[in-house]
Amino acid sequence: MQDLTAIYRGRIAQHIVTQEIIALHHEPSWAPYFWIREKAGSSAEINLLLVSKSKLYPLEMKSGAVGRMRSLHLFMERTDSSIGFRALQNSYSKEEVTTPSGYDYLLINLPYYAVGYWELYLGKVEH
Repeated sequence: MQDLTAIYRGRIAQHIVTQEIIALHHEPSWAPYFWIREKAGSSAEINLLLVSKSKLYPLEMKSGAVGRMRSLHLFMERTDSSIGFRALQNSYSKEEVTTPSGYDYLLINLPYYAVGYWELYLGKVEH
């Protein structure tokens, strides 16, 4: 299969990325974090929350670079985070993003195989 995101609507890719994040931790009790907002007619979820230096960074897994990213925008606005991650089959890139309500943040796009190095990419953009 050429595109992991085509298998089971991206669930295999999401599983592989989550396993990579779990493998980075050596504590047997460590479990991945995620975020869900349940509101009638308007639920939202972030696939994984990454933690570094007491800060949370959302990681969304998408099957393509195009999309509305409603959940990610909502999370960024509610937490005042300035950096978010998106795992894609594409290559590395970063972009300035503005939510529909006008909140600006940096989106770092990582190919699936590089998600385990997310903190290295974070270090390149944080000052």
